[in-house]
Amino acid sequence: MKQNTKNYWDCVEKKIKKHHLEENIAWYKKKEYIKLITAWCNQTKNKTILKTDLFEEMLITDSFYDWLQKNFKKAIGIDISLEIVKHAKKNFKRGYFLTKDVRDTSFKKDTFDVIISNSTLDHFPEKDLITALKELRRILKPTGTLILTLDNKENKRYYFFYIINKQLRLGQYWQERCYSLKEIQKIMASIGFEILDVKGLIHIPTPFNKVALMLKKVFGRKANFYINKKIRQFDSKQNKLKTAWQIAIKAKKK
Repeated sequence: MKQNTKNYWDCVEKKIKKHHLEENIAWYKKKEYIKLITAWCNQTKNKTILKTDLFEEMLITDSFYDWLQKNFKKAIGIDISLEIVKHAKKNFKRGYFLTKDVRDTSFKKDTFDVIISNSTLDHFPEKDLITALKELRRILKPTGTLILTLDNKENKRYYFFYIINKQLRLGQYWQERCYSLKEIQKIMASIGFEILDVKGLIHIPTPFNKVALMLKKVFGRKANFYINKKIRQFDSKQNKLKTAWQIAIKAKKK
């Protein structure tokens, strides 16, 4: 299973040349992650953070790793794919990137002050998600913070398009499943995590990304003003989990 996963993501790296998100939406996503980490982490300059995949660093557009480098004592990124790690290293010359499986990292127990697992574990079947969460709990310090984001089943519109894309294999890569808040709460409690806070992340109707890409193709950079105006409108009307692409969870060890 682990070898198959590695081979799959190596192939994804070779196949994908461009991010599926329109650049303004990608920038919005990046800013939302920075806001989330800022709100949930204190005194980051003295802390070490782990990021559990490097897909964003491979494509750069929505990567927030540069911000992690500037604001944490040490920022380490891992990915199961050697090819993705190589690509990330080309984009971030001073990046600290390692080829590791999030289900079995080989890091020492109680290593990290903060772990940001951003839409990584929702690519796994549930049993592997549980294995990965147990591993993240093991390497998180007793006083550490886990920030976990997963594709959001609570957003019915997002979930509908998610299922369509999955069934027709329209996406750039395989997405295993979405989670409801109740589902992930139950799993995390059984592993020994205490959930401290929950937020909805990235409030844009799913079809708008395709609209934005079409507008950019027709009007070029002239479309940026309209796209950013709509992003601000969508974000101002956010309704917690019901309008979010992802569920964001702040947790600690019990």
